[in-house]
Amino acid sequence: MTRARVNDRVGFEDNQGGAIVGPHSNMPDTDLDGLDDAEEAQLGTDPEKPDSDTDGLSDGEEVNRHGTNPLLSDTDDDTFADGVELVSGADPGDLNSVPSLILYGASHRGSNSLSTFYAIDPTTGRAIRIGRFGFQSVSGMDTDVDGILYATGVQPDTRTSMLFTVDPTSGVGTAVGPTGLADLGMRAITDISFRPADNALYAYFGPGDTAGTLDVMTGRATAIGSSGVSCCGNGLAFDSDATLFHANDNALNVLDQSNGAATRTALLNFPSPAVYNPRINAMDFHPETGTLFTSLNDGNTRFPKNYLATLDINTGRVTLVGRTVDGLDALVWFPVQLAP
Repeated sequence: MTRARVNDRVGFEDNQGGAIVGPHSNMPDTDLDGLDDAEEAQLGTDPEKPDSDTDGLSDGEEVNRHGTNPLLSDTDDDTFADGVELVSGADPGDLNSVPSLILYGASHRGSNSLSTFYAIDPTTGRAIRIGRFGFQSVSGMDTDVDGILYATGVQPDTRTSMLFTVDPTSGVGTAVGPTGLADLGMRAITDISFRPADNALYAYFGPGDTAGTLDVMTGRATAIGSSGVSCCGNGLAFDSDATLFHANDNALNVLDQSNGAATRTALLNFPSPAVYNPRINAMDFHPETGTLFTSLNDGNTRFPKNYLATLDINTGRVTLVGRTVDGLDALVWFPVQLAP
C-alpha cells in the first residue's frame, strides 16, 4: 500500500485572492528550505524551520523531490522516518518498502558535547540526524546476534566511561554499566566489535593501544594485551570468519584474540584530499557483501573533516564514498528486525 503523497509544488492564491503564484515566485524563503513562505503557509509547515517534521529532510526536499509529507516524519507509517528510509535505499512513501540494513553512525564535536546518532547513506556519506544518545564521546557501536545495539561513551555528569544500549528509532541510550577503564590505566574506548561465533564483545583501549573485552551484562572492561602498534584512529571490526581487524593511521592489522598482538596485513593507501594526518577511527563490515566501511578522519584542523570510505583488506587501499558528518567516530551496520 502506498500512502498519498504531497504534490510536487503547490500553487496558492495571492493576497488579492486571485492569481495563482507558480513554483518560482520571488517571495521570501525565510528558512532557506526551498519553499517560499507563502507556500509554507499553504502547506502548514513552519516557515522558520527548514525541517518541520524533523525527519532529516528539508521541507523543500520533501515536496519538490520526494513527494513525501513535510508534516509527517513517517509519511508511509511504516515506523521508519522518511530520511532514514531515503538513505537506506527504501521508498519513504511506500508502506511495503522498508530498509533491511541501516548504516548508523555516532558523531561528537568536543569532549563536553552530547554525541548524536545518525543514519548514513552508504552510497554518498549523507547523514540523517536521528537524535541524541544522552552520552558524550560515543566512539564505538556494534550489534549483537539478537539485534541489540550497544555503544560506548561517557556519562555526562560523572565523566565515567560506560557501556550502554541504543534505541535505534530515537538514538536514546540506556546504561548497562561503567567499564572501569581507569582501573586498567586507560581513558578511552576507540571502537568495539562483537565476535560472531560466541557474541563476545571486543574493544580497543587507549592510551596504551590495548585490546580487551567488555561484559555485556555489567559493562566491565578486561584487558587482553597490548597490540604493539601505536597512534591514531584505531577502528576495530570482526569479519564473518571471526578475524579481528584493526586499522589506525598507517596500517591494517589482524589482532590475536588471545593476547591482543597485531600482525600487519597491509599499509593503508589514503586518497586525496584526505592526505593530512588521515586515520581510520571506526569501521564495520557489510554483513552481506563483506565490504569494510570506515569513518576516515582527516585531522588537518581543529575541526577535522570526516569521510565515509571503504577499505580493501587485501591491498590497504582506501576509497572515499563521500563527505559525511564531521566528528563521525562510530559506525555499525544494523540488520533491521521485522515483526512477522
